[in-house]
Amino acid sequence: MNVKIADRTLSLKANYSFKEKIEIARQLEKLGVSAIEICEMENIKTDTLLVKTMAYFVKNGVISLAATPTKQGIDDAANALATANKGRIRIELPVSVVGMEYNCHKKPDKMLIMISELVAYAKTKMDDVEFVAIDATRAEFEFLKEAVKVAKNAGASLVTI
Repeated sequence: MNVKIADRTLSLKANYSFKEKIEIARQLEKLGVSAIEICEMENIKTDTLLVKTMAYFVKNGVISLAATPTKQGIDDAANALATANKGRIRIELPVSVVGMEYNCHKKPDKMLIMISELVAYAKTKMDDVEFVAIDATRAEFEFLKEAVKVAKNAGASLVTI
């Protein structure tokens, strides 16, 4: 049996210092964590430096960086991950009606287009692209199935529900 562990410690907006974040990544690498998930970048210069520094220490695990849901956000994530041995861009979007309308101001049909466009664009920047269906437990099941299908067809190598 093959068990993979994705650690979300750095995907939370906790107030760790730069040095603490690097040390957490180093320890997770020592533990053999499969993926280290990092939250969206807020300060492009500082966060890019952080990811590039992590890439120096993380050689076996995947560095998974959430991109802001725009082409510029994907470009920023790809740039930050450029030196990573194994980098992954994460596209995180809501799939419940309330989440789609409140967070993205989109109806389901427009959200499917957004999922397709962002995943496809991310795929042009990096081979490993993950689509994360946020609030999937509140989504209508048929729409969730369609969103997963759209993400896979657009090139997502991994879908998280």
